[in-house]
Amino acid sequence: MSTSFRTSESLVSRSSETFDDVDFVPQAILRVGISYFSVERGFDVQRSADDLDEYEGVAFFDEALGKPVALRHYAGHPQDTVTIYLPYEVEDVGVITKTVHRLIDTFGLNDGDIVWERKDNPEL
Repeated sequence: MSTSFRTSESLVSRSSETFDDVDFVPQAILRVGISYFSVERGFDVQRSADDLDEYEGVAFFDEALGKPVALRHYAGHPQDTVTIYLPYEVEDVGVITKTVHRLIDTFGLNDGDIVWERKDNPEL
């Protein structure tokens, strides 16, 4: 199985790229189920697996960041949570924080939907 998602159409960007070679890093955990992104936002949620576990999610190219983004829910994670993943090379905590908050706004969510974000533990 692939270690990342096939690209889905999104409200953030439309792209036909794939992101199989991207090394994604978790940057925020949201208090929302993955089904929100398919039912409310029209993403095509894919099932896949990587070295960690099986997951469901989507990936898209975020034009504002200029990088791909993945939204994943791993089988072992708490129900009704989704993690935002950005590429490994996005290291600046300020850029990460700005991107996370812009994305949740774009998704129709709010700061109360954030369970954890990188700025809470930048050393991780």
